[in-house]
Amino acid sequence: MSASAPSARGRDDADADVLYGDLVDGDGEGRPSSGAEAVGRMSVMLARKDEEKEALERECEALRARCDVLERNISCLFNTARAEIDRKDKEIERLRGNG
Repeated sequence: MSASAPSARGRDDADADVLYGDLVDGDGEGRPSSGAEAVGRMSVMLARKDEEKEALERECEALRARCDVLERNISCLFNTARAEIDRKDKEIERLRGNG
C-alpha cells in the first residue's frame, strides 16, 4: 500500500462524516445529533454568510463609486479632446485664410 493511501482514506472518512455524520444508520444507531447542535451549526454558517455578504456589498459599493469617478473622468477627457480638436480646426482655418 502506498504512503498516501492512509491519508486519502482518512480524508474520505472525514468527508463522509461531514456529509453523513448527522444521519443515523438503518437500525437507528449512529451518531445522533440534537436539534440544538444543528441549529448552532446553522447559526454559525449563517453568521459567516452574513459577514461574507456584507463584505461583498461594501466591495460592490466601493467599485460602483470608483466606476462613477472613472465615467466622469472619461467624459471630461472626451469633452476636452473635442474642444481641443475644434480649437485646432479653427486655427487651421485661420492660417489657411491668411496664407
